[in-house]
Amino acid sequence: MNTSTNFFDIVQKGFRVTVGAAASLVETIQDPLKRDMTISEFRAELQNRAAEWSEKGEMTEQDARKFLENILQQNKISDPGSQEIVTTATEVKDQDVENEIKVLTQQIIVLKTELEALRQNRSEDSN
Repeated sequence: MNTSTNFFDIVQKGFRVTVGAAASLVETIQDPLKRDMTISEFRAELQNRAAEWSEKGEMTEQDARKFLENILQQNKISDPGSQEIVTTATEVKDQDVENEIKVLTQQIIVLKTELEALRQNRSEDSN
């Protein structure tokens, strides 16, 4: 009996969340001030998250580099011919960075295009 009550409560809460979200969406769409405020809040939250993720990514990258340097250093000590491995690892890292920059550049271009389309739609809606 307790399980069915919990299940019913979960379903009911899910329904209420869905109805509430739909109502908020309709209110936001209908009210230009609320829409602009919601978009601004969303952008600010996205910027905060992006900064947080960037910081975390930087720390993770540094940890990974230290880990790889330690492994390469240990290999270099145990194998005198391992200088080739270090050079190859550096070249691979440079190539990976270059590829990542290309991917990020493409993503920025897509985002700029989408943003311009949204701005154009907003200006057409205003007229």
